[in-house]
Amino acid sequence: MVAEPGLTLTPTEQALIEHVAAGEVLDLAGADPIDEAAMRTWGSERYVRARVIRDILRGRLAPDPDPHGLRLRGAVISGRIDLEDLTTAVNLDLEACLLDEGLCASGAHLSDLMLTACCVTHPTEPAVDAAGLVARGVGLAESVITANTERGAVTLSYAKLLGLVCSGARITNPAGPALVAGHLQADDVGLDDGFEASGTGTAGAVSLYGVQITSRLSCSSARLANVSGPGLKADNARIGHEAWFDAFEGQGAGELGVMRLSGAKIGSLICFGARLINRTGPALVAEAMNVEGHAHLTEGFFAKGSGEIGTLRLINARIGGELLCSGARLVNDSGPALYADGIHVATVARFDDGFKATGSGKRGTVRLPVADIVGDLICCGARLANDSGPALIADRLQVGGDVWLNQEFHASGRGDQGALQLFGARIGGQLNASRARLRNKTGPALSGDYLQVMNDLKLERTRASGSGGKGAVHLNGARIGGQLICARTALRNKSGPALRAEMANIEQGFRLLDDFTAYGDGELGAICLVGARVGGQVDCSGASLRNHSGPALMAQDLHVGLLLLLAGTGASTGFRATGGGHGVVLDLTNASVDGPLIYDPSLITNVRNPDLFLRLEGLTYIGPPQRTDVQEWLSLLREATPAYAAQPYQHFATVHRASGHDREVRTILMAQRRDQLDRVVTSRSERTWGRVTGLTLGYGYQPWRALIGLLGTVASAIVLSLILGMHGALAHVSGTAASSGSCSSLDQVGFGLNVSLPLVKVATGTCAVTNTIAGQALTTAGWLLQVLAWAFTTLFVAGFTSAVRKT
Repeated sequence: MVAEPGLTLTPTEQALIEHVAAGEVLDLAGADPIDEAAMRTWGSERYVRARVIRDILRGRLAPDPDPHGLRLRGAVISGRIDLEDLTTAVNLDLEACLLDEGLCASGAHLSDLMLTACCVTHPTEPAVDAAGLVARGVGLAESVITANTERGAVTLSYAKLLGLVCSGARITNPAGPALVAGHLQADDVGLDDGFEASGTGTAGAVSLYGVQITSRLSCSSARLANVSGPGLKADNARIGHEAWFDAFEGQGAGELGVMRLSGAKIGSLICFGARLINRTGPALVAEAMNVEGHAHLTEGFFAKGSGEIGTLRLINARIGGELLCSGARLVNDSGPALYADGIHVATVARFDDGFKATGSGKRGTVRLPVADIVGDLICCGARLANDSGPALIADRLQVGGDVWLNQEFHASGRGDQGALQLFGARIGGQLNASRARLRNKTGPALSGDYLQVMNDLKLERTRASGSGGKGAVHLNGARIGGQLICARTALRNKSGPALRAEMANIEQGFRLLDDFTAYGDGELGAICLVGARVGGQVDCSGASLRNHSGPALMAQDLHVGLLLLLAGTGASTGFRATGGGHGVVLDLTNASVDGPLIYDPSLITNVRNPDLFLRLEGLTYIGPPQRTDVQEWLSLLREATPAYAAQPYQHFATVHRASGHDREVRTILMAQRRDQLDRVVTSRSERTWGRVTGLTLGYGYQPWRALIGLLGTVASAIVLSLILGMHGALAHVSGTAASSGSCSSLDQVGFGLNVSLPLVKVATGTCAVTNTIAGQALTTAGWLLQVLAWAFTTLFVAGFTSAVRKT
């Protein structure tokens, strides 16, 4: 043993050297209580000079140390331990020691550096300065470390370690970071089991910027606090396996957030029960973070933030496994709760099991614009609220599987963007919003312009209330590959449509079943399907539509691929529609149905114009309308439409003609002409002529009526000739003098035929009209009968050749 010149070893220091050689622990505390207050009462018998420790590690005082190295417990270290740039194979293990001037091991190459349950301080320098240290392990477990410097209480920047263990340690720095470990390289880092760090400034209470951890980072049950910056700053960190933040508590301030993981690459992120609080900025900032496995923000995870950049900021993050936020609570009183624009999730994203998010402002509560979720998006039972903007913004979201907004999912928002905003979103499976509760007092409850759903869109037992012209549910231009199913659903809007789906394309069917109710307001209708295309059937068998200031159903230019069912079926309550305003209840102008039309008018009501139900110009369908007979449908066309239109009659006649119902065809076309005369023709002469042709020809569709008139005229002429002939009106004549003989009955019949049949003459011999009163009467009557005969003959010809038909 060779001591420095002038260095006199104390008995305690001498004992320490002997214990190093023997590989034993020098325990100066024994069973005495150990805490900072007790340490500061220890006498000189427990003092060990820092220079002695340095010389032992250099091998000057213990030339043949045991592999266990220097192990000391319950000592007071006098002076700052200076290991800067030192290279040694001797372990340094201090337990329950007081280091009032701290330790410097920057640039050193050590075996192990352990400060367990120690009290380490320095007034102006880092209490533990190990920047650039190369060591097998560094341990600060249960230690209390305090400094007052901008450089940090503990510095491990660019250190290279196999492990860093700080379990239960408490590090405090009122002038800067508590722990600075930027670009640290280690296999494992443990800041857990009650680890506490309190610092200030934008570098963070704990700075792990750019660290490379090949195995895992554990911050389980840690508590980090910073009154002027982040609690944890780990931007661009590389963590090969898990990053554990279960039961983690973090408090920060400012726009940098509580916990920063922007650009980090992590195997799995586990935040079971973590609590992050920032009253002036985000809670978690993880933009462009790459998690190769799962990200768990579950089991009571709570994050409270403030401001428009969001509470959880996951913009362009990539999750290689599942994103699990089940049961999490996110709060922001002045911005989004979750800001995840452009996030990519390789499997499933879950926001269920009591997930709650409260936000504020037009940027929304939960933001998923341009997000890409390869599997399902599951929000069963979630609750989203925003008092001044959308609850969910998911414009151009892409989901490869299903989207589940069901099982009492609640979304409450405000504004014309909608409580749920799904503009241009694409869903590879179904969108199931059954049993959802959607509410917006100043705009749509669900806004899905140009939404694409490859399978079904289900709104079964859904309650949606909205406001304004966009509708409670707004699906203009949407494309649904399966069916749109609304069973026992209630849609309400006091200032616009309940459901608006203009130009929507629904490939397999649109079904309003089992007490579906839609309450709307205004001229766009309770349900607006203008220009929509439905590849299957439109089944309204269980629907109740109500609008007291406009149509119940606005379906202009609607195309239906199978059938249009506006009636009840089986045990359903039946189709009911109530309209108001100055228009009709059902507007089917230019709609086309490539199948049957089933319509029951018995429960159609117009509260303002009781007889005005339908607008049918341009409507086409296949086969006669069902649930109504010909006369009922004609009555609707005549009495329940706002104005005469030819096309509804013509198409009605066409479908009956195709079915071989010629008699019904004539009935329809005659009814059309009557309606035209009543509601279109204003000229008295034309209307009179129409009445005449209707009476005599059935408007050209029953020319046999004119033939009957002609036969009646002939019969009248014959009867008149027989009666007046008996009174001397007819007699045989020779030259110019009358014969005394009267004409035979056969001659009298022939005379009547000659009078009443145009272009037909029957031989009657010398039977002629006498110059008696009876003869003069027969002559006058004959003129009239000839006029009638010609008239009926002309009308018959005109009717037979369709010359008088006007359709």
